[in-house]
Amino acid sequence: MLKRVKGNFLRWWSKPVRPLLLLIPTIVVSVLLVAGSTLAWYISTDSAPNNFKGDKLRFNIELIDVFTRPSTPPLPGSSFKKIVGATNTGDIPGFVRLLVQPIVFARDLSGATPLPAELGVEVLLFHGDPPSLVPGYDTAHWLLGEDGYFYYLGVLMPGETAPPLFTYAGLAGTSVLGPEYISATMKIEVKVEGVDYYQWNYCNAWWENPASPPAAGDLGTVESILSALAK
Repeated sequence: MLKRVKGNFLRWWSKPVRPLLLLIPTIVVSVLLVAGSTLAWYISTDSAPNNFKGDKLRFNIELIDVFTRPSTPPLPGSSFKKIVGATNTGDIPGFVRLLVQPIVFARDLSGATPLPAELGVEVLLFHGDPPSLVPGYDTAHWLLGEDGYFYYLGVLMPGETAPPLFTYAGLAGTSVLGPEYISATMKIEVKVEGVDYYQWNYCNAWWENPASPPAAGDLGTVESILSALAK
């Protein structure tokens, strides 16, 4: 299927327009206010997609961030619904990766003091649906590289939505979090990046040395999977 689509596209795309880099950043920020022993969640969204168009075909990868504010503030150690993923709303297949960056600040006499907010430690992710939530992210379709990005292990076709990276998130319980997290503020920044399947090598777009792509670790696994799909 991909080879047939690729052949038809390359004949059409051969000239006159060839976009150099189709990298789509979108940032979504979720703000958490912790007051006493309860958590009150508020969300604001800001997106700035950069779409590059040819005469007919369009490449556009969009971030999915579905946040459901709890009816009552969740206690530390509980989770709330937050679905994060990516969808292809354009006409061209692409490779996709996501960056999830939680940041926590303590409010004290000195102002805002950064606190540890490591994924899997202070900030927890879950995938699936209750009552069968699984701790962590969806490792069947995504892989976390040593660079902090979650890579989609496939080609996202036009009109296709990738399985969510995670569906619930929350803070760890009081056995992990100290009293300094009380009345703290947390924000979660999520960014999606998409690379055109046909016109741009993901190695050039994502890694510092595209002539020598990762060969070991989880990034080596990502490179092995994506390079096979790119052929």
